[in-house]
Amino acid sequence: MNTIYSKMLVELFNLNGPGVTRGHNFKLVKPLCYNNSRLHSFSCRRITCWNNLHYDIVSLTAVNDFKNAIDHVDLTNYLTFTH
Repeated sequence: MNTIYSKMLVELFNLNGPGVTRGHNFKLVKPLCYNNSRLHSFSCRRITCWNNLHYDIVSLTAVNDFKNAIDHVDLTNYLTFTH
């Protein structure tokens, strides 16, 4: 992976760390959001969606397998429209 993108991903997303979690072991920590612009940013909005995915999906190693699996997941609860 490109080092620039790697650095950006590390700054946006942090793994929950070792320990017992429900679901999968790839859960992300949701950062504290003190204002609406941060609360509604891409990274904050998508962490809940990622954390709720099933282990079988997030543990896939091939990108095309992940894309095919995610096509069968109902993500309508994570679609929001704000004015």
